[in-house]
Amino acid sequence: MRTALVLLIVLVLVGCQAAPKPGPTHPAPSTTATGPAPTPNLQTIEVEFHPIVVDKADPLQLPNRYSVYFGMLAHSNGRIYIGTCYHVSRLIEFDPRTKRSRVVAMMSSRALHGGGPQLKNPTLLGDLGTGEFPMTRWTHGQDKIHAQLHEGRGGRVYGCTHVKVEDPNATRKYPGGHWFAYDPKTGKTEDLGWARRHEGIITACYDRDRNVLYGITWPTGYLVSCKPDEGQYYRRLAVLGLACSGLDCSPRYFDVARNGRVYMPDGATGNIRVYDPKLGWLCPVTGMTTPFREQAGLGKYAGTVRATGKWRNWWMNGVRSPDGMHLYVTSQRGGRLVEIDATQGRWGAVIDHGRVVPWGKSDWGGPWCYLMVFGRDGRLYHANGKQLLTFDPTDGRVLDWGRTVPGSDPGAILRLGSGGVLGKDGKIYAVATYKKRRGIAVLDPATLKGKTPKLLRISPRRRVTDTPLPEPEAR
Repeated sequence: MRTALVLLIVLVLVGCQAAPKPGPTHPAPSTTATGPAPTPNLQTIEVEFHPIVVDKADPLQLPNRYSVYFGMLAHSNGRIYIGTCYHVSRLIEFDPRTKRSRVVAMMSSRALHGGGPQLKNPTLLGDLGTGEFPMTRWTHGQDKIHAQLHEGRGGRVYGCTHVKVEDPNATRKYPGGHWFAYDPKTGKTEDLGWARRHEGIITACYDRDRNVLYGITWPTGYLVSCKPDEGQYYRRLAVLGLACSGLDCSPRYFDVARNGRVYMPDGATGNIRVYDPKLGWLCPVTGMTTPFREQAGLGKYAGTVRATGKWRNWWMNGVRSPDGMHLYVTSQRGGRLVEIDATQGRWGAVIDHGRVVPWGKSDWGGPWCYLMVFGRDGRLYHANGKQLLTFDPTDGRVLDWGRTVPGSDPGAILRLGSGGVLGKDGKIYAVATYKKRRGIAVLDPATLKGKTPKLLRISPRRRVTDTPLPEPEAR
């Protein structure tokens, strides 16, 4: 009897261990020897990574963070075009189908290698030579394609060049930035002319409806225009006015709304300036001020400070909405997402969506979004280095999708860089860094389906008023 009772108890215990235990649908976090297991908000997002290699015998090395800035374009032919800020600026073509890159144009006669013997140097007029301006021998050449690239009528790729030096007083030895047009059909590059003497073109935008290119020069900050189809040189190029009230305060991003008005910040004050081509003038608009003067957590600069030579109210990055009437921008100073709504009032309205980038030391001493591009789903995709975020303009929700990693090496870190474009295939392309190599990251928004992001915040949608800020306290 006692033996039978013991066997019954043993069988009951074995059955309890074998029975499935009820629990949550997703495994609960567990604690390991190294600490707690990753939580859902630390999930990873796999993206493709393709190194930029243009020649096996002479691979194009992009060694530093300034090698590619905003010069990207998703062309209607399905290919991606990239402008480099490396030695002598190059225009690179990336084919998503073959995953191969090739240099299609070099912007200076100083180019010694990188394109192969079959590539002719499309020397920009005024880069080198003898004689009076613009044909003089200069110290600094066309070393950067710093601004955005644009597709014009007929499929031509429009861009502009910039100087490599970062000292505003050294540009007297630079002839000036040039506009150029590359035709993918013929492979030829055309020099459209220089914008302003001794000034680089640091940022640019394109009014496709009116076929006008706009640029802002550096270091003085003039707004310039280029009508690429004009045959006469003096009708093609124009200086439209001074966009900035301080030296070295040119923005890194500005844009044009579909109604033709160009919006840009005065980096020295934070006030927004508007250029109206119908009226033909450029001026700051009362009530339109970017809320980028707020500083936090940076020692003696904590609190509220006005723009100075050290702390500029730059627009560091931005993107235009699919309808063309809303601009979304972030700054070097506050990490906030700000919307310029060109549909409100006579000149537009400024809407502050709050901080979208966590504060942290970054380039130029402040946080800013590296990637900003609208997907086909209407969401704004942006990233702070390795973290992928989205903003939904319809409900103001900011979602954290997790850390970006290369699909071939999920344990590694992949940092999304500047620029970012929506490809013809619906995928998002951006310059990225993986194991100290520069390449093209390909993010497919369709892969986010089924993932659970973390809700960071909902936009407060505060309308910005032109309220004077108090003077900073003496320190």
